[in-house]
Amino acid sequence: MGLTTGVLANTCPLNSTGHPAISIPVGFSPAAEDPNVKLPVGMQIIGRKYRDIDCLKVAAAWEKAFDWKTL
Repeated sequence: MGLTTGVLANTCPLNSTGHPAISIPVGFSPAAEDPNVKLPVGMQIIGRKYRDIDCLKVAAAWEKAFDWKTL
């Protein structure tokens, strides 16, 4: 239940208010158990209501500026 609650805490408010959001990959982080194992890390971009295009533009700009596979 703890993991589900954490995920819902990030998504429920946005889903219920109608704010657009997108998650994009931004790199990797070492695993706590084994620093040689790299886990993917994402960033959530949240926009104003009815401004989905803003989220897409920010995500596209990030992807153009950074190669997330090397971060």
